[in-house]
Amino acid sequence: MDPGAARLVLFDIDQTLISSAGAGIRALNAAFQQELGISDALRGIRCDGKLDPAIIKEVLDPQGDGAHPELMHRVLRRYLECLRAEMEQTQGGHIKPGIQALLDRLHESGLSLGLLTGNVRQGALIKLRHFALDSYFPVGAFGDDAEERWQLVPVARQRAEDHYGRSFPPNRIFVIGDSPRDIECCRPSGAVSIAVATGSSSMEALATQNPHYVFPDCSQFQRIARAILSHET
Repeated sequence: MDPGAARLVLFDIDQTLISSAGAGIRALNAAFQQELGISDALRGIRCDGKLDPAIIKEVLDPQGDGAHPELMHRVLRRYLECLRAEMEQTQGGHIKPGIQALLDRLHESGLSLGLLTGNVRQGALIKLRHFALDSYFPVGAFGDDAEERWQLVPVARQRAEDHYGRSFPPNRIFVIGDSPRDIECCRPSGAVSIAVATGSSSMEALATQNPHYVFPDCSQFQRIARAILSHET
């Protein structure tokens, strides 16, 4: 591929690449219970598109401890331990439709791949290794890299440029995700948003957020690949 036409495709993880069948939620609930004695900590909290530390802070804030770094560290450490166990035991987790074919198609086309996820780095690796998808993503930006999701785009861009030795202009950076936050995070940087209705938001709901592209899922991998390879504006 002509380096001047280099394209970077960044993937969300949960409900975009994979379903962990609730393993992450169960692990976080277990972490809060074991470390702080808080039962059913995530009840009423919508987690899609949020950064892991932001979710933990949302639970801790009503307790008056939201800014306490030691508590955050304790919960995260316990969460990773619980997540490993949950991923080993969980039933029903799967790679989302079309993902394997899309990843292979993009790789064969010479595109650069990375992650843009609210998962902390170690949590992301635990999930992806379980499904043998980690080798596709040598770089990424994670929930422990920033305060807000939109700040992850320039982090991922810089890491990808360092790793791949290519320049990625904003209109050559594509973010594939299932939530409105995946769409919103593209706007400050000018990245291209590709929404897939594989999470809790319908195609209609995602379309109201005005993504550049929206698909029911990644089973239409040829159309998604063509959109990425032909996008010019």
